[in-house]
This record gives sequence, C-alpha cells and structure tokens, in this order.
Amino acid sequence: MIKTLALYAWARVRLGHHSCNVAGLLLGLFSEELRVTANRLGVNAESLYIAAAIAALLHDAGKASPGYQERVATRPVFTCHELVAGKLVLDTSIRILEGRIEDKYAQLLAGLAGLAALRHHHGMRSIDFCRREAKKGRVHGLSREDFALLASEFEETCPPSRPIIMILNSLDNDYDPLGSLIALSKHVENLTRIVGFREEGLAFYASQLTGFLSLADYLAASILDGRRKDNEHPRGYAATALKELSWRLMTGIEGKVQLTDLLKGIAMDGIKFMKRLLSRL
Repeated sequence: MIKTLALYAWARVRLGHHSCNVAGLLLGLFSEELRVTANRLGVNAESLYIAAAIAALLHDAGKASPGYQERVATRPVFTCHELVAGKLVLDTSIRILEGRIEDKYAQLLAGLAGLAALRHHHGMRSIDFCRREAKKGRVHGLSREDFALLASEFEETCPPSRPIIMILNSLDNDYDPLGSLIALSKHVENLTRIVGFREEGLAFYASQLTGFLSLADYLAASILDGRRKDNEHPRGYAATALKELSWRLMTGIEGKVQLTDLLKGIAMDGIKFMKRLLSRL
C-alpha cells in the first residue's frame, strides 16, 4: 500500500494507536463481562468479542475526515464524528460476522456494536444535538478516499486490525452523517422483530457495551495517549472509574507499579487477545 498522510485522534496522538489502545483496554478489562453478556444473548463469546473489538477500533473513524484533520494540530474539534462511525461499525460487523453465526445474531451484535460507537460520547452530547449539527453542515462524512487513508493508518499503527483494513479498502461509497444515523436507527428498529427482544432488553445490552467502550476510550485518552504531562494522577471521571475498577488493589498500596504501566500491560494483553481473534477471520 502506498504510504499516505498520518491521521490523528488528537494533536500528536495517532488515530490508529489510540484506537488500538481502546480495543486492548476494552477486551483486557471487560472480557469476563462480555462473556456473561454473550451467554445471556445466546451467542458464543468469541462473536461478541469480535463485535466489541470492531466497535473499539472504528469508534473514532469519523475523525479521518479531512474536515476534522486539517485543524487537528492547532484546534482539534471533531463535532459529532460518531454519526459516521456508528454506521461503519454496523456494516463492518455484519460483513465479518455473517456466515460465522446465525444471521439474526449477526444483525443483533452488529447493531449493538454500532450503537456503542454512535453513543460513546453520550456524556458530552445527545444524538438530537448531533442531528441538528449535521443538518447545519457542521458534521463531516467519509469518502472512499478517506477510507483508504484510514486503512493505511491502521496498517501502520495497528497491524492486528488486518480484517478491518481489508474491508476499509473495499468500500466504494460515501458515508454522510445524517444518512448514516438514519440507516443505523432503522437497523436497530428492526432488531426487535428480527431477534424477538423487547426494546428494553436491547437498550440494556447497548448501554452496557457503550459503557465499556466509553470507559476504555476515556482511559486510553487520559492515561495512555500522553495528552497530559501528569497522567499518573488522573482526575475527574478517570479517577472515579479507576477507583470503581479497584486498580489500587492491583498496583499495591505502596504504588510500586505505575498506573500507566499497569494500563499499558492490560491494553497489550487485550491487543494480543484481539490479534488471536481477528487472525482466525
């Protein structure tokens, strides 16, 4: 593949590195919870792991748009980039899961993964807000050329994502924000009929996966990406989340293990797990 421009999730933070870290933390921290969820959904755990990995790897895919990238070095603003990501995660998950599991469950897991990507910034802004911003032309979509750039970024920075890279290189249609949101919404509406779940049940499982993804994203951004100089002493939501995860019990009272090193280790274990999963596709 011809080397192209690097893509960034934040100033000086490569998009592929960040996404790979998020996937690693998601699988490294929550594999047991995902296994239990898969059992409740009636699917094999490996399929849910794969859907979760796709959601994590592509949750920031919308940031690849030139409309966002051109300002990332000086004033990074990625208004509602998740609108496109939700549909891309949905489509990618369906293509990978089809034929591996019963079709209705492939549709279910793809829908849950798409919703998680769509709502991973639920604490920052609502879907209604993003819909309004998109109608005003303030949300950027992705073109075929953007997908090729994204594939190149992942190939350089996150080699375990090879199956996703192949799909990105095969996409030949544009994704616009409003159209992507509408398509994902229609898919989710149909799930109650396809799978037979009540809306409350779908909302529960979607919220659960969204929570896992949001937390992995936040920890990767605040601790592993190096956006702050003092990332050994997290503040705000990161501090609360880590307390709930009881990370101090794992590091020891003396604090002999640095927080960054601990999370790097968890992320690396998760990435290795993801590599084994995706290498079998």
